[in-house]
Amino acid sequence: ITLSETSGTLNVEESKAITAKTEPNSVDQNEIKWQSSDTKVATVENGKITAVASGNATIIAKYIKDESIKAEYKLTVVNKVTSIKINKNSVTLDISGKKYSNTENLTANITPDIKNKNVMWTIKGTDEKVVKLEQSGKISALKNGTATIVASCDGASDECTVKVITSPTGIKLNK
Repeated sequence: ITLSETSGTLNVEESKAITAKTEPNSVDQNEIKWQSSDTKVATVENGKITAVASGNATIIAKYIKDESIKAEYKLTVVNKVTSIKINKNSVTLDISGKKYSNTENLTANITPDIKNKNVMWTIKGTDEKVVKLEQSGKISALKNGTATIVASCDGASDECTVKVITSPTGIKLNK
């Protein structure tokens, strides 16, 4: 038995199919038994590998009529964020709080949904004077202008543009 690949890396929740080729070619694929050395890390069914949790596992393809005839695929499963998305693309804040709120709580969704991954919130460039940013994703208006908020995790990032305005608080008439 030879496999289409002998090693690889998958992210948690990803799947990949590998194929087994036999000599002679007359062996039916139904005569190949697939198994994982650690089903807590990865499972396999008919050559389709599904990553479950970080770690290492060996995927084994065996000929059911003679289990000494086998091939192995060495798998590493990682728990890495592949994408991040902020809940809003743009926000308008109002220093006076009249037309818009003067604060906003941004949230970031990461894929795959990995528990205990910290999202780093930053203000891009020199826009720190326009808004105050907390590591929870809360932004507060400081002065009129535009700022770009960046959420990042494991090399993935997304941005939100924040426009800060000041709405009139009243009208004063001159006599």
